[in-house]
Amino acid sequence: MSEEKNWKDEEILDIGSVGEDDFDPFGDDDFELEIQQHEEKKAEEKKAAEKKAADKKPPQKKDTGKESPSNPLEAEISAAEEKDAETARDGLLNTDKNVFHCQRCKKSGNSITLYAERNGISNAAAYRELAEAVDFSRLPVPVYHRTEPETPMKPLEERSRIYTDFLQMLELSPMHRLGLQNRGLDDRIIAANLYRSAPKKHGRLYSKVMYELSGRYDLSGMPGFYRQNGQWHMVSSEGFFIPVRDVQGRIQGLQVRLDNGGKQKYKWFSSNGFPNGTKCEAFLHVVNWKSGIETYITEGALKSDTAHALMGKDACFIALPGVGSMKGLEQMIRRLGISSITEAFDMDQETNPAVRASVQRFYQMMEEIGVAAKPLRWNPMYKGIDDMLLAGKGSDRLAA
Repeated sequence: MSEEKNWKDEEILDIGSVGEDDFDPFGDDDFELEIQQHEEKKAEEKKAAEKKAADKKPPQKKDTGKESPSNPLEAEISAAEEKDAETARDGLLNTDKNVFHCQRCKKSGNSITLYAERNGISNAAAYRELAEAVDFSRLPVPVYHRTEPETPMKPLEERSRIYTDFLQMLELSPMHRLGLQNRGLDDRIIAANLYRSAPKKHGRLYSKVMYELSGRYDLSGMPGFYRQNGQWHMVSSEGFFIPVRDVQGRIQGLQVRLDNGGKQKYKWFSSNGFPNGTKCEAFLHVVNWKSGIETYITEGALKSDTAHALMGKDACFIALPGVGSMKGLEQMIRRLGISSITEAFDMDQETNPAVRASVQRFYQMMEEIGVAAKPLRWNPMYKGIDDMLLAGKGSDRLAA
């Protein structure tokens, strides 16, 4: 036992006695080379790992100052909103609706105006060029489907009662009152005819009127009103309402004189195409019907109201919705037993072939039903009979 221990001690002592410079199991050159190769391999592996991690790392988003969404749905919504914001900064091109709008230059329009703008030509020239370039025979015929069922119109008595209450809840703005006064109407006539300004959508008056009116009446079947998400609304326009009446003075429907309508100055108060909405028909308008007095026919409810007020004598006016809209006219004249009528359509019939053709159709209709029709003419510098009466302050300036 003691011998074995001594041998181990001696062996240890022998190894320990070897000098540090003499002990080199691999050799100096081989050892340094091994270390160098090992370090180069580790560096290459580290570089490859960093590249792999960089490839997998998502692109850095621009810091908007907002917290990152906590769930995938919020992240998707946030990405969509950011995309919409980028689109809004540069502009919008909607091929489904055939419109464009540029946020930078503020120009907007449809495909024709965009083509004209890009090519420096007029809209008419752009239309001709596009029409020549398109083979319309190869285009599919669109099929239109109503998205909302139309509610039938209420009976006339109900419509008149509801429209009367509706108008009495509204106000007439100073601007609209001044415009009516400039037409020659005094405050007494303005009040009697119930002209009222259309309320601004979702404004205080709008909300108050809709709350009170829908509380009093079922507005189903009332043109101009519609029901959405359990609440009643009205179709909103900037302008004032003109009641369109029948021979008994009942309100059949409403027209809106638009503030900024451009070529379209009037529109019907209609909710056709809206949820639970109702279409408004193009009604004939009658002012001061009495048997045995002179009857005039013209176009437009407001024009006939004004002409009657300025005429200076007891007369009846029948107004077409437009010079070409004669639906129901023959039936009305037959029912009222009218034997003679004075035609007082606008003077643009002398220069506008379409208007002249409609006037000729009117005379043909009167001839067929045996009604004597005579024309009323005035200075063409005044387009309508109301314009001429306002300038002349009475019927003495008219010449049959």
